[in-house]
Amino acid sequence: MSYSEARDAQLPLRMSKSLKGMLVDAARKNNRSVNAEVVLRLAKSFGDEVAAVETAYGPSALHEMAADIQALREMAEAFMKARAPRI
Repeated sequence: MSYSEARDAQLPLRMSKSLKGMLVDAARKNNRSVNAEVVLRLAKSFGDEVAAVETAYGPSALHEMAADIQALREMAEAFMKARAPRI
């Protein structure tokens, strides 16, 4: 059994064409696969936002997002400092 087979359970699913269309549209809008969109929405429905983010973007996603936010803060501070009037 491969790693992905051990980690990822498959679930055949039936739904209306209109619901599938909404999922496809949402996935496209959010730059995700339809599978990732479904998994994220299911995880959120159980109230686990952290698991939802990790499921959609990978286990290191929150750490990477925090690092990106810190880098953006530092860039904003440097920008504001450079634009501050000199006295």
